[in-house]
Amino acid sequence: MLGQVRTYDRSKRYGFISGDDGKEYFVHESEIKIPSKALAKGYTVEFSVSDGFPKQRALNVKLI
Repeated sequence: MLGQVRTYDRSKRYGFISGDDGKEYFVHESEIKIPSKALAKGYTVEFSVSDGFPKQRALNVKLI
C-alpha cells in the first residue's frame, strides 16, 4: 500500500502514516527500511499492514 507520512517524531521514534485507503497507521522506527531510519511529514512511502490490535501498524516501510 502507498501512503504519506502525516507525523513523525524522531525523539520518540514513531509516527503516523495516512494510507491511500483513507486509514491512519502507526509506524515505529524498527519498521522503517531506509538507511537513515527517519521519516518526515509529507514523505511518500510504501508499506504493508499488520493485523494488530488495537490499531493496525505499518510494516516494512520503504521510501518512494
